[in-house]
This record gives sequence, C-alpha cells and structure tokens, in this order.
Amino acid sequence: MCATDLAGYPELRLRPFDSTRDALTSLPQMDFRLLTLHERVRKFTGDEKTLQAFGRLLAAVTAMAAELTYDQLFRCGRYVTEARFHDEVEQRLQ
Repeated sequence: MCATDLAGYPELRLRPFDSTRDALTSLPQMDFRLLTLHERVRKFTGDEKTLQAFGRLLAAVTAMAAELTYDQLFRCGRYVTEARFHDEVEQRLQ
C-alpha cells in the first residue's frame, strides 16, 4: 500500500481488474453475455484463481471469434478447411 496526495480527493479507492465482472471486449452486447456466463460459472467453484483464468481465456476466445466474423478469409462463400480455421484461431490467440 502506498499513500500519495491527490488534488481534490480526500480518498481514492482502486481495485484490480476482475475478468469475471469488468468489461472484457469492446463489444457491449458480448460483454453482457460474458458477464452473465461468469455469474453462472461462479456457482460451480469458489476458486478465484481458476475463475480469473477462465474469464481471461473466455474473453480472449470471444474477442477473437468476433474478429473472425469480419475477416475476409472467413466470409460467406469462401472454402476454408477445418485445419485452416484451427490454425488461424491458434495463431490469433498467441
């Protein structure tokens, strides 16, 4: 903990990013669905480290999937093999 003077504020409270409660992507509708899902998952485990890791993974996969929907490679009418799709997903997640 570190104390510092901040002009105009007697106190400033901060908390770390919580991947199961904070905005996860730049798409509000998707964030709402993810946050709803995280609340359901929270009922299955109390292990906070696992929940945070799951939240980060799910957010990354969801953001990448949203990105793929607008990629010219995957547009309607294009032939893409399952292997190519998986390779592209793996590359983008790295």
